[in-house]
Amino acid sequence: MRTELTRSPRLLAPSIYRYATVGGLLIHLAFVVFFHLLGYSFMAWVNIGSTVCYAAAMLILKRERMGWWGCLIASELLIYAVTATVYMGWNAGFHYYLFFVLYGAYVMQTSKQATRTFVILSVIAYVLLYHYAPAGMASGVVPVCRTLHYWNLISTLAYTTLLSYYYRQSIEHTMANLHDAIQELELLSRTDPLTGLRNRRMIYEKLQTARLRHETDGEPFSILLADIDGFKQVNDRYGHNCGDAAIKHCASLIRNTAGAEALAVRWGGEEFLVLLQGIRLQEAVTLAERIRVEAERQPFRYEGQPIPITLTLGVAAYRAGQTVDACIHLADVALIEGKRAGKNRVVASR
Repeated sequence: MRTELTRSPRLLAPSIYRYATVGGLLIHLAFVVFFHLLGYSFMAWVNIGSTVCYAAAMLILKRERMGWWGCLIASELLIYAVTATVYMGWNAGFHYYLFFVLYGAYVMQTSKQATRTFVILSVIAYVLLYHYAPAGMASGVVPVCRTLHYWNLISTLAYTTLLSYYYRQSIEHTMANLHDAIQELELLSRTDPLTGLRNRRMIYEKLQTARLRHETDGEPFSILLADIDGFKQVNDRYGHNCGDAAIKHCASLIRNTAGAEALAVRWGGEEFLVLLQGIRLQEAVTLAERIRVEAERQPFRYEGQPIPITLTLGVAAYRAGQTVDACIHLADVALIEGKRAGKNRVVASR
């Protein structure tokens, strides 16, 4: 079976990998001393080999090769559990490490194929050890076997609990980040990237809400459509970068002049739409005129060169029984009329 090593997304905080690796290294160092004092030189050498594996795992962690790290740790646990159980006996409790491999394989940074491989090998090893491993030590004292059994049981449970805790914390953190990312994407889907104004998708929802409020509570609302005069000539003469800068300038001007209660959006190209809730036609015309005057008065400069920018605006108030599109159409007709009449003016729908 071919085992692939992939750099999958990190499931846990980097600290837990370091803690687990350092903890495993220290445990095996302690086992080296423990088995040496008991006279089990073979197990002492086995733990020296495991210590080397954990030292290598630390180097792999520094390079952030998480797939290799997971496979190395899982392999060490699997081989060590089998070797120690065969040599020391089932009652020493080293077979518990196989449960840790079963659990850890799913949260370590290994590929799906590697995870399946370690799970299958762990199950096979556990069944074979259960049937064929000796019950007690090859030679030794029963209290030592009992001490090892409790130590291996407690350490496996402790590591599993710790890993579960960090895994849950990581999942909660990931879900919080995912929620924030979804909200940000939702905002981006409703925002024009050039001007920072909302786009058509957003305004249609607000327009429908305003229409329903008018139908139920009688609250008025009006629509302004503003278009940059001579925008094609600006683009042709000064380039598209200048055209984009002019659009941003007008977007900022409209947003600031209309005020916080108004909702300004980029309707398309060099055209803007402003929703004025609670505003009747005459008040909307007055605001549109103020926007027009500000556009004429405030200088627009591109690369230090002043470029005259003016706006033509069409205004329409929503009428009972209309559709939202019909109201927008009336504002658009007024805008076209203003363009034909010489631009740089405000025209109210009839």
